[in-house]
Amino acid sequence: MAREVTDQLAQDHPDRATSVQTVRNNLETLVKKNAVEKSHQQGSAMYTAFADTAATAAADDAAGGVAEEAPETAAEKVPAEV
Repeated sequence: MAREVTDQLAQDHPDRATSVQTVRNNLETLVKKNAVEKSHQQGSAMYTAFADTAATAAADDAAGGVAEEAPETAAEKVPAEV
């Protein structure tokens, strides 16, 4: 759930404030960048990140440039329910 992700972020980074809506917006941005897949299951939005792509996207955002993406067939999928 988006609330759980937000709570985990608050626990891991107590000096940085965020909201559930911010988490949702960032997940949708990652969907648009093809860094994660979005599907709907039992009324919930499910986001699945590719382990290699997620690390690449984070490095890309930090560097402000475009990093190479790993092939989807070789990447591990990491599910997250929101």
